[in-house]
Amino acid sequence: MYLFMSTSGSSGIPQQSGFYWKGVWLPLCITFDPGTAKSVYIEMLDRTEAPTIQDGYGISVAYACLMEIIRSIAISVEADEYFRLQEMYEDIQNDTEEREINSNKNGNNKDSKSDKIITNNSHNGEADQNSNVVQKIEDDVENKEREVRLQLLKSSWCGLVWGLSVLAEASIGELENILRAIQTLARVSGKVGHSVGRDACVSALCRCALPAQYVVPALGALGALPCPWRREPPPPPDPDYRHQVVWVGTPLPSASLPTGQQQSFVMVTSRHVTAMKALLCAAQRDGDTIQQAWLPVLTTLQHLVWILGLKPSTGGSMKASRASADANAVMSTSAVMADLPALSAMLSRVFESSKNLDDVALHHLIDALCKLSNEAMELAYSNREPSLFAVAKLLETGLANMHRIEVMWRPITNHLLEVCQHPHIRMREWGVEAITYLVQAAFQYHHNNPVLVTEARERLLLEPLSELCAVRQCDVRARQLECAARLLHSRGDQLGAAWPLMMEIISAISSHHR
Repeated sequence: MYLFMSTSGSSGIPQQSGFYWKGVWLPLCITFDPGTAKSVYIEMLDRTEAPTIQDGYGISVAYACLMEIIRSIAISVEADEYFRLQEMYEDIQNDTEEREINSNKNGNNKDSKSDKIITNNSHNGEADQNSNVVQKIEDDVENKEREVRLQLLKSSWCGLVWGLSVLAEASIGELENILRAIQTLARVSGKVGHSVGRDACVSALCRCALPAQYVVPALGALGALPCPWRREPPPPPDPDYRHQVVWVGTPLPSASLPTGQQQSFVMVTSRHVTAMKALLCAAQRDGDTIQQAWLPVLTTLQHLVWILGLKPSTGGSMKASRASADANAVMSTSAVMADLPALSAMLSRVFESSKNLDDVALHHLIDALCKLSNEAMELAYSNREPSLFAVAKLLETGLANMHRIEVMWRPITNHLLEVCQHPHIRMREWGVEAITYLVQAAFQYHHNNPVLVTEARERLLLEPLSELCAVRQCDVRARQLECAARLLHSRGDQLGAAWPLMMEIISAISSHHR
């Protein structure tokens, strides 16, 4: 897609929707209702003179075409579900949306049951001699439709992502709609199994959320994603006066850059905050389709959390305290300070909603968090302040998935045990904080759900606390014993088959640790 340039209006940017690119202002002069057609040329037949073409006419038509293409592809993939999902995206902070997603899933199950009854010739679900033939025909049709949908995305994703990325960069007043279109394209790409297109859309969202000069050195994870644009580092951007600067903070240290080459500060604009909200919304709603692309999503969120001065607090949530904000911010506005609690809540909902993911999708999320934590541990070895984002979010993910403890317990606690052995004191503190918090929360969960208690689970819950005996740091052992004492005081009757492990913890106390 091409941007039609004009020199008129470049001296000032009107306060209306449009696109500003390389000093040229292109207003969004016409709009089209989605899914409708208008006979433009037929209506001109009775005119004697050619109509005047406005400066922004070309870009307006091109923009509408891109949006309609994505809408059409999404409807072909999701059918009626597309319209339900669009309604849910209207309010990304609505706490009831999670229940709506579950009800949609139940509704889909009901539809499938009804379809099955009809397929079996209304014999109450009992197959007759024709049912196998009907089923085979339906399977063939479904496979062909799936191939068509996949081919649609293979044929269009590159141009769509490229066009939307350029428009997002140049947009004034249309950024939210463009980001929503990218979210939609990422979701439908994931649903049909087109991982290349999905990853490119995720990459585009991540790039929108961080300042341009910050992306390339900071996000090594994005370098592995397929992109339709050139990979050469972009030239330094011109001063951008389109969006208000809401925060100037310090960047997260990177292991790939020497200390002397780190940026001294980075500017966050209202555009980046809007893109961050879109990324959080996509991660919460479409986590089951993100899969291997979780790493760049979490990397982007980690950098934004660091820049905005959000610090981990009890339970793994990220909070903005005045002290931490003042320490991390060179400049901030009252608007973004008021917005930080909402951003923190949205971030927590991403990991709380992991309880709705299937087991495979949950493991993708946990694996990405562990990789991010490993990067932070490597950075801490060089005596540089690490991010505790990944450790805190492993804790939050574990708390949200207590109902399937066998699936997530060992991957999370095994990594946290590695964190507890790190020489950096802050890493150790949060590693043992996460383990002890998880163990106590797990015993509380099983106290409230006694039907789930088994001897194997009793041992499983206490194993991470017992394995802390191998850690020689006194601060870790002290927290271990504090946790053991609290369990003995409040949950001693629940230990059951875990009593031998508790005795090992007590007997491991030596004069060196007293």
